[in-house]
Amino acid sequence: MANFEEKIRDPYTGEIALIKSNDLFTFKTRKANKYESWRKRAERMQKQQTKENGLSQAAELTQQANDEFYALNNILMDTLSIDDRFDWDELKDFTRFKNFNYKISPPVESSYYLNVPKKSFWEILFKSKTIKREKLEAEAAENYLNDLKMYDEEKKKAKEAHDLEKSEYYEDQAKHNDDIEKLQAAFDSHDPEAIEHYLDQVFSRSVYPESLSLNYDISYIPDRRTVILNVDLPNPDTLPKVIEYKYVASRNEITEKVMKKNDFKILYDEVVSQITIRTIHEVFESVYIDALDFVVFNGYVDSIDTKTGQDVRSCIVSIQAEKEYFNSLNLKNVSARDCIHGLKGIVASEFINLAPVKPILQLDRNDHRIIESDEVIDGIDPSNNLAEMDWQKFEVLVRDLFAKGFSGEGVDVKVTQASRDAGVDAIIFDPDPIKGGKYVIQAKRYNNVVGVSAVRDLYGTVMNEGAVKGILVTTSTYGKDSIEFVKDKPLTLISGAELIHMFNRHGYDVTIATKKK
Repeated sequence: MANFEEKIRDPYTGEIALIKSNDLFTFKTRKANKYESWRKRAERMQKQQTKENGLSQAAELTQQANDEFYALNNILMDTLSIDDRFDWDELKDFTRFKNFNYKISPPVESSYYLNVPKKSFWEILFKSKTIKREKLEAEAAENYLNDLKMYDEEKKKAKEAHDLEKSEYYEDQAKHNDDIEKLQAAFDSHDPEAIEHYLDQVFSRSVYPESLSLNYDISYIPDRRTVILNVDLPNPDTLPKVIEYKYVASRNEITEKVMKKNDFKILYDEVVSQITIRTIHEVFESVYIDALDFVVFNGYVDSIDTKTGQDVRSCIVSIQAEKEYFNSLNLKNVSARDCIHGLKGIVASEFINLAPVKPILQLDRNDHRIIESDEVIDGIDPSNNLAEMDWQKFEVLVRDLFAKGFSGEGVDVKVTQASRDAGVDAIIFDPDPIKGGKYVIQAKRYNNVVGVSAVRDLYGTVMNEGAVKGILVTTSTYGKDSIEFVKDKPLTLISGAELIHMFNRHGYDVTIATKKK
């Protein structure tokens, strides 16, 4: 047996080694060397494990990126295997209310007698022991009965609360299901709000890749059998660009490899195009009632103008699709971008530049300024001088005139609030996909020449309203500066003489006699 001997344990792996020597110095050296050997081995193992973890993490991130890019390139294909028609029963609630479960256990009678002594022989000799035992038994019985009574009362209260909650639950459930049935009946009867609500539900179920979040503004125009969609498309900055992750062992870090600029441009183009075609497909497939002939898709992107730092909202794609033609397309084989061109869509040359285009059809039928007005035109009399008419009545009269002009064409002409805010007296909504859009009208009951400042104000209003044209109507005339100003702008000036001609064309004899100041 050696003079010095010891079993030592590897603190990293638990391995045991026997160190022995007849010489103390040699023994200590061997022992230290063994520990150092174990330390170096542990360090190598740790580095290897770190590298393996880094490589594994990089591989996992790369796979996640590949999966996301695959999903982004298959936005359209992913919806073609899904029936977008809505099952109304899926909106209903048929879940049963939870059963009553009182989790508190009732009192156990035997536990109350644990401290009560049992009847014994000694009670024959000592009556006091009998009295004591009987007293303890009575107290135990009383305590048990009191606690049992309290338990029953608490359980009863809990059951009553449960039954009340259950009753309210089924009342709410019945109301919810009744509302769904009413919504379905309204949808089947072509109610616009029901159709819009239905489509909102359809889009809420439409699953997109994680990096995408879409918002929809839906409007159904019954007389045109048209659904108009304003869709918030993703900003390019929100899409993923990293295509590969690599682990660098020397720095113990994971690096990223981003997509080439041109490849990302192609990806963004594909994403926008596929969202557009997919959304139109989902509308036509889901609306099973005979209430729809056209879908207008306007795709918007919110961004920041780097020149001004201001928020910008740009329409980068606008398309009108006709149902019969669209349903004849084989969407499994189309190029989404080519499909948009085939449908005569209006698009920016490159989506990634966010260059704005004019929406084919963009109607805001919820303009807060719009009011219903009584007809004035049929009560007009040649003896009435339009130049001296009440200004509010004159605005309604102009509205009536334009309504007559567009009669039978599905065009709405609305008078705005009398506060005259935003410089708009009437609004024309024309749903025609070629010449349609929003027109703003200002009516100036003037006696003197209309100055160029009024025309400039109208132009500013057209820009603020996003209208396609502004129309200024007056009982007077326009100066040279005004006529020159509108030459290259979407403005029309109607003078008093032209206004009389418009009335005459519709069979109304009117008078305008201005009084120069």
